[in-house]
Amino acid sequence: MLANFDRLKQKMEIEDLDGIVAGTIENVLYLTGISSVSLHLHPYFGQCYAIVTRDAPERITFVSSTGEIDQILDSTADIVDAINFGTFYRERYSDVALPAHEQTLQRRGAARARAAPACPDEQSAAAEWCSRSRDSSQACRPCREACRAR
Repeated sequence: MLANFDRLKQKMEIEDLDGIVAGTIENVLYLTGISSVSLHLHPYFGQCYAIVTRDAPERITFVSSTGEIDQILDSTADIVDAINFGTFYRERYSDVALPAHEQTLQRRGAARARAAPACPDEQSAAAEWCSRSRDSSQACRPCREACRAR
C-alpha cells in the first residue's frame, strides 16, 4: 500500500479537513493502489475518484465509470464502497451464475447496472423477452424494434 494513513490523518486534522476527494491519477493511485485508465488517458477530464474521511482515512470510497469499476479488484487498499456511474452493456447468453470475480464486484456494490440479455434470433424469442423485461431500453436495437412492433 502506498498511502501513509497516519500522516494523512494528522495532516487532515491540522488543516481541519473532514474529508478529501482525490481526482488525479497520482492521488487516486496513492490512496487506492489503482492506476485509473480513465485518468491516464484523459488526465484533465477523466472521472475517477477516491474519497476518504478524517475519521477513517484507510476506509476508501471509490467512484468510477461502470466500464472500469472492476479496477477495485486491483486495489491494495480497503475499498469499503464502490460507486459506479454511466451505462455499460454486456450481453448474457443464459442464466448461468456469474464468474467469481464478477460475484466479488456485485458483493462490493460495483455491479449495479443490469446486463442486457443476448439478442434473440427469432421474433418469437424477442416477444418472449419483451414480455419478461421491465425495461426495453436495456435491449439491443432489433429487440427494441420487435418490442415496439408488438
